[in-house]
Amino acid sequence: MYFSQVDFSAVALSPLQTNKGVKTANASLGGGPCEFLLHPEEWFSCPFGASTFDKDPHATRLTCEVDVTSSSVLPALQALDQWAIRAVVGHSLFEGMSAEDVARTYHPCLQTSEKYSTIRVRTKLNIAGLHACKFFKHPERTPIEFKELDLRTCQIRPVIQLKGIWKQSGQWGLSL
Repeated sequence: MYFSQVDFSAVALSPLQTNKGVKTANASLGGGPCEFLLHPEEWFSCPFGASTFDKDPHATRLTCEVDVTSSSVLPALQALDQWAIRAVVGHSLFEGMSAEDVARTYHPCLQTSEKYSTIRVRTKLNIAGLHACKFFKHPERTPIEFKELDLRTCQIRPVIQLKGIWKQSGQWGLSL
């Protein structure tokens, strides 16, 4: 499914669960994961590659920001951020928080950088374990290991999963 085809009004959110100090609500679409190809034809850059804040070389869950500055999916991603706020308010997910507080504490999936004049969608990727991300070379469609890639110089066509919503330390956002 392409991102433009996802009906976010049909996305179900589970009740909040607490795990290691983080509250999460899982997202599903039609009883399964909400996965989508960001765009069927566009290729995207990841100017900073994939890493952790502390640059831990042993980390297996990395942050990867995908540049969408001049992409046709930008308006839909902006709508996704707005949907997230409406969904949390509509599901009364954060008890005792007003709609204004929900909107004020939201950490958008789109990050704007004035320094680099870019807009990037922030995602997480697993490079090991049961849910490890898979990479394929284009146009051969042959598998390639993450350690063989330099995402800072590659062009990607990502399949993204809306995992759900996280809430921690007075902020909340989408897990992509």
